[in-house]
Amino acid sequence: IISLWIYTFGSLVRGEIDAESDIDILCICDSTDRGKLPAYIQKYSKNDYLKIHTEGDLFSHHLYKESCLIHSSDGADFIQSIGRPGPYIDWNSDLLSFIEIARYSLDSINSESHSVFSKGLLYMTLRDMAMIYSHVEMHVSDFSKYVPYNIDIPLDISRSIYENLRLCRLSSTRGTWNPAVLNNLPISFCSKTESWINKITNWSLNHAQEN
Repeated sequence: IISLWIYTFGSLVRGEIDAESDIDILCICDSTDRGKLPAYIQKYSKNDYLKIHTEGDLFSHHLYKESCLIHSSDGADFIQSIGRPGPYIDWNSDLLSFIEIARYSLDSINSESHSVFSKGLLYMTLRDMAMIYSHVEMHVSDFSKYVPYNIDIPLDISRSIYENLRLCRLSSTRGTWNPAVLNNLPISFCSKTESWINKITNWSLNHAQEN
């Protein structure tokens, strides 16, 4: 008998679900043959999940905090049973990668204001940078889509602009279309976003040196 655990996570579990939300599903099984599962389901073998759990990957912290068990072949909640994930050791290298992508996206937006893909990519990096900050600095592990506004170095752009970036992300990854993605961004947008990225960069350098 193959052990199988199925979870939902993300906006549904946080109560942030809206018309654009999808349903995030994760499957963990003790078989290495995962090809029979639907493509839209995120899949881990039991050993692969134990690896990211031990390494303290931020996704494992996300699932430990916010996943909801849908099905268990043995009646147990596997994610909760193995306890809190290990320390998130690679936070700085992950953060620096997101910073690099964010700067690339900003350069692209500067040269082509209607770049839907670049605006969507920027949304993803701003959100993930703030998630890392919330976990490492604030110890609250905020995985909300609006986490850049919840940290103590809040993003200094309007929520409507941030929401526009999120719509661009949905358009470029799911093929959904909203005419608002072609709206021009305010002139101050890039400078304000660059300033925030610089603040997060300076924090990461100082924190890494102190620890």
